[in-house]
Amino acid sequence: NPITSSDAYSSTIYQFMYDTLLERDNETLELEPKLATKWEISPDHLIYTFYLRNDVYWQDGKKFTVNDIIYSFERIQDPKVDAASLRVYYRDVSKVEKIDDYTVRFTYAFPYFKALEFLGGLPIVPKHIFDDGTDFNKNPAGRAPIGNGPYKFKEWKTGRYIVIEKNENYWGEKAKLEGIMFRVITDSN
Repeated sequence: NPITSSDAYSSTIYQFMYDTLLERDNETLELEPKLATKWEISPDHLIYTFYLRNDVYWQDGKKFTVNDIIYSFERIQDPKVDAASLRVYYRDVSKVEKIDDYTVRFTYAFPYFKALEFLGGLPIVPKHIFDDGTDFNKNPAGRAPIGNGPYKFKEWKTGRYIVIEKNENYWGEKAKLEGIMFRVITDSN
């Protein structure tokens, strides 16, 4: 679960399965569109509006919408959710609004120089999977993720390995590898 995960190793894996609104270009270091096609920033740097792609689906076939973004943001803000390491980065967001199914607006109480970077990298989970009445922190999808990225979850053997495979229905450029196995090495040497 990209919202409750707190270690760098997890993000190495889930970044292949979950897309974010924006991504950083490794050559220019500029933020570029990913799930968002474009964005607008108000002159006072308090309002950030993102316009989403309308051709993105979760790996179970459900459409990705603003509802997933708002749900994920609300979970990060929820003190019952184990997301303290993320919550601090979004504490000055005073309001999140659904303009329509593919437009979301974030309003900050104060300007924040990293606002675009953190909003663009907001971890997003599928509302229809996680909002099922179970404890968000213990939802089974945390161990069998359903993402919207170029790879999808295949298998996890605790303490041994995690396997992901190519998502043939990915909206963007298809993955070049058929799959990736991440082996757990417990000896730090």
